[in-house]
Amino acid sequence: LTTVGYGDITMVTAPEFIVGIATIFVGASTFAVIVSNMASRFGTMDLRATAFKERMEDLDDFMHQENLPLDLRFRTRAFFEYRYNHSREIPASIEELSLTLRTEVALHLYNDLITTVPFFRDCGKEFLTDVILRLKAQTLSPGDFLYEAGEYGDSMFFLIKGSVEVVLDDKHGVFAELKEGSFFGEHCVLGLAEHRPVSVRAMTWCNLFCLTQQALEDCICTHPEAQEHFRRLAIQQSAEKTVTSAVRTLDIVRSPVEAVVAAGGTPGTPADVTNIEPPVVTRALIRAKKGLTSTSDKTKSMGAMVAGNDSLDQ
Repeated sequence: LTTVGYGDITMVTAPEFIVGIATIFVGASTFAVIVSNMASRFGTMDLRATAFKERMEDLDDFMHQENLPLDLRFRTRAFFEYRYNHSREIPASIEELSLTLRTEVALHLYNDLITTVPFFRDCGKEFLTDVILRLKAQTLSPGDFLYEAGEYGDSMFFLIKGSVEVVLDDKHGVFAELKEGSFFGEHCVLGLAEHRPVSVRAMTWCNLFCLTQQALEDCICTHPEAQEHFRRLAIQQSAEKTVTSAVRTLDIVRSPVEAVVAAGGTPGTPADVTNIEPPVVTRALIRAKKGLTSTSDKTKSMGAMVAGNDSLDQ
């Protein structure tokens, strides 16, 4: 079918030429159809890769038209490429599964991550599944700030991959380094603090999940059996977290008296401790130790912490 009339077959008469040309045309067309179908199948084997390629082409066109600096273009492309290759975002199609399958898939993926948080450790499967499905994926490139001190906060974060550093301020520098599997920001998601007392900056490429206060409240409202359990654990975690944070901060903090003087106050007088992180942590340590004796004392201690905003958000 694909012969060109030389070699094995030689056309002599006019009818032979007509039949030969028609046969060659049919053979070439058939070959082209087969090749195009195969190419199309290979091209659609990975729809996600195809969509990403088109998205990157649109991005390149945009950056070229806007004449963005080459360094900014490189960083932008690197961000999208990393997110494409390492993102663990839960696909929306999982919502179409039955409740049983959806629960099994969600728990298999992130049960170990969620249950590291004391708030969720003893919660039921349905509640945990609801929480997991409300998580929002985020990606940070090295040097990016997730949030800065003083910002309004209403969410907590789970670090899936990478490492971040917790920065107190310019004076005290890096306070702690968090690795994969860590969680932070739980005080904001609980409503115990409205503003971030520290800054969090990515040291490497990071994958995180974000749980907002509204999402958590919706989960609790949807599962009434978790309300009392969550309230009790929130109070306990608040006190324990304050003690831990204060102990870890003591080695970089001056004495409370020196800090009060530096803040413009005098020893023995209440200074504006909301603007000085170390003294607030020290005072929170004392309150937490006193509040561990009973549930009512813990509640009072937590109320004092909320009033003073003196718990480290991490």
